[in-house]
Parts: sequence; structure tokens; C-alpha cells
Amino acid sequence: MKIDQFDFDKGLDLAKQNSHSFIDEEVEKEQRINEDNLSVDKKRRNSKEKNDKFGILSFNAQDHKNMSGSPTPNLLGENYGKALYEVMSEEEIIDLLDEAFEGINDIDNIYSDRQEDFLKKSLPFLKEVGKLPEKYNNFNIDSL
Repeated sequence: MKIDQFDFDKGLDLAKQNSHSFIDEEVEKEQRINEDNLSVDKKRRNSKEKNDKFGILSFNAQDHKNMSGSPTPNLLGENYGKALYEVMSEEEIIDLLDEAFEGINDIDNIYSDRQEDFLKKSLPFLKEVGKLPEKYNNFNIDSL
């Protein structure tokens, strides 16, 4: 069977098109992966900024995931999307704050700096969102 120049050129053009199509698909795939990675980095950065400003009580399940953590069970299911402070009772918040205050006053506590940081972020945040227990309404954050 003899292949004439027209068939050869047509086959070559088809091969080039398929080659370009494959390369274009690979380039697009690589771009999507890069965009997804940027998106992940941006989400992580946003969650970190949220934590740096408002503290862990402002975190929802997605924030925990963005920071490569595991959300607490009470942030999953029907509470997905809600922040930790929204799913905690006033008693739970008081217990958490009391524990942090006890921790910063314990000279043997190696986490006292973290607990102080938690209080410096959480008390103003809870006041701002209307969830600060009355017990702490008049607390002066500058005294920490």
C-alpha cells in the first residue's frame, strides 16, 4: 500500500494536534495543581491570621483542617461551620478560662506562656461576640 504525501501530511497534522492537545492538558493540569496549592496556602494563612488575632475559640472545623489539625468532634456534623465558642456552653467557657488562669499562676507550668496568650486573645474576642462570662466582664487584660 502506497501512502501519498497528502495522507502523510494529514497524519502528521493529526499527530501534532494530538500532541499539542496532550501537552495543553498537562499544562492545564499543572496549573490547577499550583492553584490548589496556592489555595491551600492561602487558607492556612487566613486561619493562622484568625488564630493570631482572635485565638482558638474563633476556629471552626475548616480552620483546624487548614492548619493540618483535626477538629474537635463538637465542630463536626450539624455544627460544621460553627466556631468553637458557638458550640460551647457558658460553663465550658468558664472552665476553660479558669483552667488557663490557674495555669499562668502555676510556676511549674511549662505552658503558662501559651495559656497567657490564650487569655489575651480569648477574653477580648469573647467580649466582642457577646459570649464573655459575667465573671470576667471587668477583668483588665493588661494585668496579665
